[in-house]
Amino acid sequence: LDDKAMSVARLALRQQRNSLLPVGRLPTELLRIIFAFSSETDRAWTEEGPTTKIGWLTVTHVCQRWRYVALEHPGLWTHICVHALGPGWANAFAERAR
Repeated sequence: LDDKAMSVARLALRQQRNSLLPVGRLPTELLRIIFAFSSETDRAWTEEGPTTKIGWLTVTHVCQRWRYVALEHPGLWTHICVHALGPGWANAFAERAR
């Protein structure tokens, strides 16, 4: 197989493995609740001012399903982290907040 076919096969295997893990079987609604809680408690700024961490946005880097669930949840994108992420992210947050 060529490199592209191998890459696609590896991705399919990882997705299959993730779907079999207990955390991979969490209902979408429960993930939304967890993500909403995370967005309220793990902000990318503090009382002292903005930080450089991305806070709860790390959930979008866990797996494809978590990314999809987070991106499709407009409520997560209502607080724009301009100071932490830069002004270019303002449009992305506004678009995702719908």
